[in-house]
Amino acid sequence: MNNTYPPPWNNQPSHGPPWAPPPLPPQRQWAPPAGSWPPRAYPHVRPRNPALYAIASAVIPGLGTLLGGAPGRGIVIFLVLAITGVLRFVPLLGLLFIPLWFVGWAFGIYDAHRTTRDWNARHGIIS
Repeated sequence: MNNTYPPPWNNQPSHGPPWAPPPLPPQRQWAPPAGSWPPRAYPHVRPRNPALYAIASAVIPGLGTLLGGAPGRGIVIFLVLAITGVLRFVPLLGLLFIPLWFVGWAFGIYDAHRTTRDWNARHGIIS
């Protein structure tokens, strides 16, 4: 005979006071499929060359970023450099846009290299 007080309701184990909700069922823990840890590089993905994408962005601003995995940012870089490139030829005001254009151009090259390197890292490729 069980000497618990108060007696369990409906012969069920006691969960606390009668107004308390019943406990939740145990949750299954997520585990990766067998043989998939540590993560490996995708077999169908080729590594991207950050230097090649930086050179592409030097020739056409934003192209390396666009091809490297950030198309929206590549288009924005292209449009900003196109606008500042046109504004360079405005008399007197253009003197302000010449340095801005060169800074934007250098940033586009750097961003293409960084974007491609980040894309490689996300896909398990060391570059």
